[in-house]
Amino acid sequence: MPRYTAGQVASVFLVTSGVALTTFSASRHTVRSPSAPHESPPHVYATGIAILALALLLSGFLGLVQEKTYAHHAQRPSEERGAAQGLPDAWKESMFYLHFLALPMFLVSKADLVTQLNVLLASPAIVMRLPSPSPSVPLHALSLPELRIPSALLQLLLNTLTQLLCVAGVNRLTTRVAALTVTLVLVVRKAVSLVLSVALFGGAGSLDLGAWVTLLGGAVLVFAGTVWYTLSGQQKTDRAELKKE
Repeated sequence: MPRYTAGQVASVFLVTSGVALTTFSASRHTVRSPSAPHESPPHVYATGIAILALALLLSGFLGLVQEKTYAHHAQRPSEERGAAQGLPDAWKESMFYLHFLALPMFLVSKADLVTQLNVLLASPAIVMRLPSPSPSVPLHALSLPELRIPSALLQLLLNTLTQLLCVAGVNRLTTRVAALTVTLVLVVRKAVSLVLSVALFGGAGSLDLGAWVTLLGGAVLVFAGTVWYTLSGQQKTDRAELKKE
């Protein structure tokens, strides 16, 4: 278990404060849709926050388990391990089993998945035609097959590809840094996603000044705490190298 400096511990509390502040701003300044004109009762919101907090704790526990597992089974860098033994990298094995073993859980929400698939297939189609074999022949004069793809499926494919890159990067990062560092990186990613979601898609014009101050203040605390954690870790590494010399 790595030892953390006082600066790193303080930076984690700063990040936690930023997350709490951002969550508080969302609870007070949620933009209501026409389909949900009434605010949810406080206990419903508290239940959601409790579930998310539990998920974060379990995610942190998973990070610690992965850190110990990689330290025990991948003594050498994953690239050397794969080249020497003909095995896949440790992070690739972990990513495969985490997702493959979770597939049966989708059976619980089978009906909802079928409904969502029907909604995707019913989305407006994008028509794709094959290119004309001859530049002198106009495209409309040819009888070329058309490929009609629901637009929502293309968006889902794009989202899946970006999620694949994200998950692969996180799993690979877990083999190189401590679990706490990975958690902070994920928190920063979620903070950036939240701010962009509110600014671009969340009806930012309907938020008052207090909502923006609270939201941006929480994001600033998250970024400041992460930078502080990075600098504290770098100072710790420099002191360790000086002691070796």
